[in-house]
Amino acid sequence: MARAKSKSKIIAEKTVFAMFKILKENGGELRGKEVVGEIRDTLAFNEYEEHRYEKTGYIRWESILHFYTIDCMKAGFFKKKQRTLDID
Repeated sequence: MARAKSKSKIIAEKTVFAMFKILKENGGELRGKEVVGEIRDTLAFNEYEEHRYEKTGYIRWESILHFYTIDCMKAGFFKKKQRTLDID
């Protein structure tokens, strides 16, 4: 029996895919804040995904995106350099 994906993994798939699509549409390089802004403007988020953590003030989907981009960067899919994200 297959296990259901966690909510965090579903959010990660949705946002990381959108991030790569946005980077590709913008020549492979864009400031991180601009990528997050584009994702915010193009994807629909539910109440759970938009939840703001009381302790840090971070929004759930943004925190998950940042966490999962670490693995993408380590895998060599893109690199971060002085506030920009670049597809390799």
